Amino acid sequence: MLETERNYYKQNQTEMLEKYRGQWFVISGESVRPYDNRGQAYDSGVKDYGLGKFLIQQVEEEEKLIQRFYSRAIV
Repeated sequence: MLETERNYYKQNQTEMLEKYRGQWFVISGESVRPYDNRGQAYDSGVKDYGLGKFLIQQVEEEEKLIQRFYSRAIV
């Protein structure tokens, strides 16, 4: 799940660090868009791609692999 997006980030992390350190990105396939904060990234990702179809990643030197899954299901 989201392997393509994770691989894209890993392959481009150095270049992204030079230009976009600290920014948040929505990555879907190889489509990449920067945002100033996670909330903007999430709202845009849901609107443009739908839940579960995009990765939100902050550009940092140390990769933090934190996975958050959002669902509308009520338990």
